[in-house]
Amino acid sequence: MKPTKVHWETLERLRETFLAAKPNAPDYWKRMEDLRDYDRTFGLRIAWKWDAVLNELKRLRWEPPGGDWLDWGCGSGIATRRALGAFGCEGVREVGLFDRSSRAVRFSGDEARKAFPRVTFRELRANALPPRKPVGLLLISHVLNELDEERRATLVRLVRRAKSVIWVEPGSKIEARALSGVRDELLNEFNAVAPCTHSGPCGMLTRGNERHWCHFFARPPEGVRADAEWQEFSRRLGIDLRSAPFSYLVMENKRLKREPVSQRNETRVIGRPRVYKATLKVMGCNADELEDREAQKRDVPDFYKSCKKESQGTLYRFGLAAERIKTVEELD
Repeated sequence: MKPTKVHWETLERLRETFLAAKPNAPDYWKRMEDLRDYDRTFGLRIAWKWDAVLNELKRLRWEPPGGDWLDWGCGSGIATRRALGAFGCEGVREVGLFDRSSRAVRFSGDEARKAFPRVTFRELRANALPPRKPVGLLLISHVLNELDEERRATLVRLVRRAKSVIWVEPGSKIEARALSGVRDELLNEFNAVAPCTHSGPCGMLTRGNERHWCHFFARPPEGVRADAEWQEFSRRLGIDLRSAPFSYLVMENKRLKREPVSQRNETRVIGRPRVYKATLKVMGCNADELEDREAQKRDVPDFYKSCKKESQGTLYRFGLAAERIKTVEELD
């Protein structure tokens, strides 16, 4: 990134627009340069989130089915480029790019063709739903806070047509809990792949858990926090570069008849563990419960150390005794 070469007034305007989070707001891409500035800055932060999700899918040995892909609400096309980079192009017939903004569709298409010249990219007409044909992989990124109830319902209907979906949102409580709600709407037709360790109702949405939400933190690449240009970006726009909070959902249609990826004896660690002088607490989600668990430093010293450094993974097998974590097997 070269923040010194971007238009700061554009980034400040976009930042204010994103924070306002108004459904059905006017198109905020005024010029193609807006998308270039975004792609070099905010877009890269979103790319870190996508990288975290895609790396987890690699760990699970999950791959999307072949056929056509669709990037819905494509923006600058970060999701498409990151997903193609992770999964490769083999078996992908074409990638549809859809956005309410014709500038966004054009920009994302141009950038995708530069990065993947052998892939066919189809720029779908703005403000029109994609044609009714099978979608192998549906990519959705950072759209929930821009949708009213009607458009959200329309998007969920589109998800139901897909064989698989990867959906990434900010890590805020509102968006994360809304995404959990979408997940539960789809359970009759879809199996959960990640971050869920099961395909039952979401524990976050059960009575008594209203204060919780399913979120994680993506770490930026090495050197970002020490980079003078990224520091300027952080200072001007008030953005914490230590990590990028996000929520996500990966599901596949039961019509694929694949063996479910999730397993009952795995626990997903939600958010950040709380580390104290000789103990720590983690919020864990598994097929049986959503529960805070405590561990003593002397029992799990390596896990304690990684949590203190905020370098821990998110998927574990915990051995319990007297309701406390006694053994830890990291699965990331």
